[in-house]
Parts: sequence; C-alpha cells; structure tokens
Amino acid sequence: MGHSMLTQISFWCGFHGSVLPQAAVYATASALLVVGLHMLAEHSGLAAVRTGEAGLLATLATTGLGVLLVFRTNHAYGRYWEGATILLQVRGEWFNATGSLIAFCTSDPAMQPHVEKFQHQLVRLMSLMYCSALQQVSVIADETLEVIDMTGLDDESLCFLSQSGERCDVILQWVRKLIVQNMSNGVIPVPPPILTRVFQELSRGLVGAKDVQKIAELPFPFPFRQLIMFLLWAQTVLMPVVAVITTDEVFWAVTLTFSSVLVARSMNTIAVQLEQPFGEDANDLPIADMMREMNLRLWSLLDERARFPPNFDGSRDTSKLRISSCVKFSLASNNKVADALGDLTCATWAGANITSHPNVIDVTCEGVTHEQRS
Repeated sequence: MGHSMLTQISFWCGFHGSVLPQAAVYATASALLVVGLHMLAEHSGLAAVRTGEAGLLATLATTGLGVLLVFRTNHAYGRYWEGATILLQVRGEWFNATGSLIAFCTSDPAMQPHVEKFQHQLVRLMSLMYCSALQQVSVIADETLEVIDMTGLDDESLCFLSQSGERCDVILQWVRKLIVQNMSNGVIPVPPPILTRVFQELSRGLVGAKDVQKIAELPFPFPFRQLIMFLLWAQTVLMPVVAVITTDEVFWAVTLTFSSVLVARSMNTIAVQLEQPFGEDANDLPIADMMREMNLRLWSLLDERARFPPNFDGSRDTSKLRISSCVKFSLASNNKVADALGDLTCATWAGANITSHPNVIDVTCEGVTHEQRS
C-alpha cells in the first residue's frame, strides 16, 4: 500500500520526460496576460462589453488546432512505434542468424580451433553491423554505442569500413563471404538449402535497417508544422483577449486560458519528441541499451553451455508427467552477470570486452598497407 502510494506520488510529481513544465511556461504567460488585460479593461470602463462573435471565433480556431494536433500526435506515435518495432526485428533477425551459424558448426575436435576463430569473428562482425545500423538512424553521440572488442580484425579492413558511406552493406558482405569460406573448409558442414535460411535472415535484417532510415530522414511535412505553430502562437496571444471579452470573472478567464494553452502546447511537444525517437531525450528509444543488450546476447552464444544442449539421463522414470517451477534469471548488466546468474556463471562472460568507439571503429588508417594485412 505504502509502496503504491509512493509510486503514484513519484508519477505525478516526476519531471523526467514530462512535457508539462515546458508547456506551463507558455500557459503561465497567457494567464498573466489575462490578468493584465482584465485590469486594463476595468480601469478603462470596458469590462461590461461582451460579444458572442469572439467566443465563436475562439471555438472555431481551437477546434481546428485540436484536429491538427490529434493528427500530428497520431502520426508521431506511429513513427515511434514503427521505429521501435523495426529495430527489434532487425536485432532478432541478426541474432537468430548468428545463433544458427554457431549451431551449424562442426563438432569435430580437430576443427575446433577453426570453429572458435569463426565464431568469435562472426560475433564481432554482427555486433559491429548492428551498431552501424543504429548509428545510421540515431543522433546520439557515437561514444555511447558499445561494440564487442574488435581485437584481431585487421586494420586495413577497419580503415576501409570507417571511410565507407554504407557500413551495414560492407559488413553484411563480409559476413556472407565468411560463411561461404567456412562452408568450403568444413567448419559449417550443413547442406546449402538449410544454410539458405541464414542468408534470408541476414537480408531481412538489412532491409529493416534501411526501412527504419525513412523515419530518421523524412520529417513531418513542413506545411502542417507551419500551420500548427501559427495557430499555437495565435492561441497563446489571442486567447487571453477572448477570455477577457467573453468571461466576467477573472478566475474563470485565467483558468480557461491556462488550461487550453497548456493542453495544446503539451500535445505539440509530445508529437515533436515522438517524431524523431532516435535521440537522447527522455522519451526517445533506448538506443544505447538496445546495443548493449545485443552485445550481451551475442557473447552468450559463445558460452560452451549455450552451444551444446544439456545432457539427459534416459534411465530415469519418464512415464509420469512432472511439473516443476521455472526460475527466471535476469541479466542486469555485463558487470553483474555473476550476481544475476549465481552458480550458472562461467568465466566466458567475464571475458567479454565491450568497448565504445567514436566512429564504431577506432583505428589509424595512415601507413596501412596490403602487406600488413597478410
């Protein structure tokens, strides 16, 4: 009960992500203007002047503004939801493809050094590709996006990638070639028809990454934005005049003006924030957290206990149905995996070296030659 009450108080009094403080500035200015106009009207003897045409005009203007604001808010929420959905689908497609490739690797002990090299290279490239996809749409600082440590990848390739305009296309081509190379050397001994699904998932992920760019690159149409801003400023300035003319009591004039301006400004601010959900504002998508989650999931695939199914004791009596409770584990952060998983933690998690780079990759391109690559 007490916790629920504190939650409610925190909700109503919280300012993080709230648009009310910004909207209240304009609403307060309009309310003060009402007070000033009312005092001026009383001193000039015009307080008794009332007209119904002013109220009708204000109603029509407010109705038109409300229709435009509802349209813009619905459009902005659609962009927000579509952007979140596509980014999660891209992550799911690429993670599923990575998991399939790791599962397809041979169990031949003689090939394990090649298998381990392939898996680590694949996981790093997939982390780099998802980071590049997020950078194409986000406006946050590049340093906030983390990738799995790229130690082992040659400098010439990373230099070429840093100068490429379409990094996702380049990395995806690297992944495709990597798969084909390891098919030929026996690391991935599966029939090509089965492996085709992996290429399809990689391609669908890239299509989704390209599709989400339209949200980041195409703004809300300018004519609508211009008309809405004109009506908002007209409401902020003229609503006090209309309220003083049509209302006898100053209290009701202030209340009417403050509430109408507050609601209109709040709705417009919400729409503006949701139209571009790939930034660092409180109401934007958690881009950095999505990247961090992808890294943790990719690294978990390298754990030996994740790559092989658990053993099953077939000697036990399995003729009766037994239901047991499921324990849910949560990975709070990479540094707290040991605490979150308890005894299930293995040293492989501690070996995950997550780093951030201003331009996804941090290499020196000067002096890189073809001989250095080999």
